[in-house]
Amino acid sequence: MGEIFHALEVLNRSMKLGLNGKQLLRAEMGFKSALAMQGNPDPGARQLAGDPVALAEQYELVATLKPRAQKLSLNELSSLAGKAITTPRTKVAASTFTKIDKAMAVKAPTKAPTRAPAKTPTKGT
Repeated sequence: MGEIFHALEVLNRSMKLGLNGKQLLRAEMGFKSALAMQGNPDPGARQLAGDPVALAEQYELVATLKPRAQKLSLNELSSLAGKAITTPRTKVAASTFTKIDKAMAVKAPTKAPTRAPAKTPTKGT
């Protein structure tokens, strides 16, 4: 799983949201689709932005830490976070989540477990 999934998992645990794995995957797929639509330099990712399932299966987001151009205090970061909540930069179309939900509702065919034949005890002579 990619960094976004793990970030969501940390958020889920720290905020005690109670989301299950499928819900986290749904959020990750939505975020990847929105990110791919925002001028991603990889043309393959841009083409797959409308197909969240293919995007999730073929791409993962890899993040790195780098120094800020200018140090920001926690107060400044908190203020920026507050502004981001009221004016989100990343938006996901409802149709994207509809596609994700349809894909996740499809159950993969399951194969019945095979059993080994029962052993018959043999009598010693």
